[in-house]
Amino acid sequence: MNDQPGFVEGKHYTEFVGQVKHMCCNLDHEAVIDLLLRLIDANEKESVAEGSGVSPWYYERLADTYAELGRPDEEIAILKRFAAQDHAAGTSAAKLLERLKGLAAARSGHR
Repeated sequence: MNDQPGFVEGKHYTEFVGQVKHMCCNLDHEAVIDLLLRLIDANEKESVAEGSGVSPWYYERLADTYAELGRPDEEIAILKRFAAQDHAAGTSAAKLLERLKGLAAARSGHR
């Protein structure tokens, strides 16, 4: 059901990985941004409902897309959104937090 935490269009957010990869390869940027934002929402709702951490992969894909499009403010914003969540175990979370730290430092040096 769509109203269950972790679900988008009747499917669990993890079932969209192949579709996201395909969309990224085909440079369908605006569509992948829209989908990733919905998947991140579902990921966060499930994280809260289950007391688990969010999966970094979706945030990383979105940050990468924003970076490819030259949209640094949005890249930083999605990384900040990730930083504000509880994280699933693994090294990806630390990598994204370091990326945010580096971007923020570079940004403050330019202002």
